[in-house]
Amino acid sequence: MTTFNSTESAVGMVLSDAIRHIDGSNLASRHLAMRQVNDEIHVWDIVRLWEDSDSEASWTSLRVSDVDLDDAGAWFFDSERPSPKELVAHMRRIVNADLDSPILLHSDGSILDGLHRVAKASLHNVKSLGAKQFLVGPRPHCILKAKPPCDLLELRGQER
Repeated sequence: MTTFNSTESAVGMVLSDAIRHIDGSNLASRHLAMRQVNDEIHVWDIVRLWEDSDSEASWTSLRVSDVDLDDAGAWFFDSERPSPKELVAHMRRIVNADLDSPILLHSDGSILDGLHRVAKASLHNVKSLGAKQFLVGPRPHCILKAKPPCDLLELRGQER
């Protein structure tokens, strides 16, 4: 699962435009989570997920050591080699992460929101973090079609 601020990259702008086209939202400053599933990119609006979590998720604890940081999702889509500027932006988000804020988990246990908090917890040897886990799903807010391997600059939005 990948979470990013839609203003941080060209891919973010493509996704914001696609979602704005789909449901009329202005996501220019929103955080999104995405996951590739076969030839689709499932996209969630993090703000909407947190609102939904009040009634559709339960509190749990996440053991930081259980998170595979190598497989937790890519932060960098525009290139395989992030620029120093991109690295610094993520380093700032890790340093500024609030470990008192819970991690948001998909029903399958993957992280929807909070990977920077998990990275900070790992750096500081924190054993566990509070988390909210969806009981089912959640269903993506939109699904984008892509040809494997994913060419994010050729995505086309499709409402689900």
